[in-house]
Amino acid sequence: HAERAVKLVSSQIDHLPADAPAHHRARLLMSFASAAMNLDNAGDPFEATSEAVDLVPDEPSALRAKVLSLHARAHLYHGRDTEATRLAMESLGLAQKLDMAPLVADVTTTLASIDERSGETETAERVLREVVDRAHADDDPHAEIRGLYILADLLHERGDLAAAQDAYHRAMLIAERIGLPWAPYHFESRLMASLVAYERGDWDGCMELTMVGGSAPPPLPEAMLLAVRALVSVGRGDDGSERVLEQLRPQWHLDGLVGISAAGAEIDFHGQRRDVPAMLTSFDRAVEVIGAAWSHAFQARIRLTAQALGYLADAAGRAAHADRPSYVDRVPDLMAGVEMVMMRVRKRRRPFGPEGVAWLERVHAEHLRLRWLADVEPPDEEELLAAWERTVVGFEQMGHPYETARSQARLASALRATGRTSESRELADRARETARALGARPLLDQLRELGETRQRESRGDSTLTTRETEILGLVAQGRSNGEIARQLFISAKTVSVHVSNILAKLGASGRTEAAAIARRDGLLD
Repeated sequence: HAERAVKLVSSQIDHLPADAPAHHRARLLMSFASAAMNLDNAGDPFEATSEAVDLVPDEPSALRAKVLSLHARAHLYHGRDTEATRLAMESLGLAQKLDMAPLVADVTTTLASIDERSGETETAERVLREVVDRAHADDDPHAEIRGLYILADLLHERGDLAAAQDAYHRAMLIAERIGLPWAPYHFESRLMASLVAYERGDWDGCMELTMVGGSAPPPLPEAMLLAVRALVSVGRGDDGSERVLEQLRPQWHLDGLVGISAAGAEIDFHGQRRDVPAMLTSFDRAVEVIGAAWSHAFQARIRLTAQALGYLADAAGRAAHADRPSYVDRVPDLMAGVEMVMMRVRKRRRPFGPEGVAWLERVHAEHLRLRWLADVEPPDEEELLAAWERTVVGFEQMGHPYETARSQARLASALRATGRTSESRELADRARETARALGARPLLDQLRELGETRQRESRGDSTLTTRETEILGLVAQGRSNGEIARQLFISAKTVSVHVSNILAKLGASGRTEAAAIARRDGLLD
């Protein structure tokens, strides 16, 4: 357990006698660094490996080879790829000379990670597969697990979710076989397997992988698994979602991955309940907590921003006309955060994978939708539709059914508002099919509202339909047909038909009289 190891080794370092042999302190520092690299708030592993390198004589020894390998990983941890490569090559030369097969596999995996980060993904994949095969032949499960985990990360980044899930699962099974399910790389393989299951739409499989009953996991792994579990729970609208989120909230700081998953679930939870202040509080806390652990330019900030923009747009569509511009107030700050992330991405030598591309398109589309619904420098209809079409394609290419369906629902609403009802109906039906398969009740509710609006017809008697009552309320607020259309995601022509029916049923000569009649007769209560 990484947390326990850090505490134990730190205590041993603190109580080490001043006259202890240098190699004793070096080994303890190496143990500390190895464990600390798997935690966000356990101290800087680079400081520990730097001291350890100074303590180990510069001569061809097994300890020297190991400390150079670990120091290379510490450099990689801080993004210093050039120095990491130099140290890893020096360690590899010693390991080969001393016939240290496990260390050869470990260092080769580090070098493959550097290749992957530099954009040489094909080379990295080939090397990692060779490492995994060699470790398997040498019966070195630890090297095999690390190789499989990093290979799976590469495949995940590239968008090959099925192959990534297979590699994570293989690593997880090996860890279970050797009785170390919570060790570094061992547990992370299970965690990532559960996250990929969520992304691929295997929500039942995700819930199974994140179940920890009876296994007594360490606190950090338990929090990580619970955070992924919360994504499914909120996506399905489970009654216990709020309790899970409350349990997670004090644990966001334990690791950036806990904060990202828990914050994403919490933003959706509050957004589904139309609690915009709570939703924004969750977003702001995520930026603060994850920024302190990693960097304020963490890539998942793009995804969280897309979620926040979406719920701001929803709220703008429901608000009174005078209040709608206020929902755009946060846009400069939100988009500045996205640009901060993109500046960091541009400095690296490889482009976004399918996931990054999809969420970046989603940010752009939600931003346009917010401006459109708030009527603040609104985009034209074709620009809005094109943005959502690109977003749907992005998530389809990523292989994320849930986010594809959510994006299809947004696009269907926009299509309907622009009068393209046939296309809207077809797209909504596809999203509905996915939502039913996942058991995503909040999304089904959203789609049901869209469907009921489309299917309801005016009745021939003098009683107002539910839709007509809704539109009458907006007319009474002084909204134009165009404003009503944008809020309700229907065309202005449809609104005009409804208004004509309302005037006829109420016997009103115009909108002002209709509003007065509605107030007099209590039709808006």
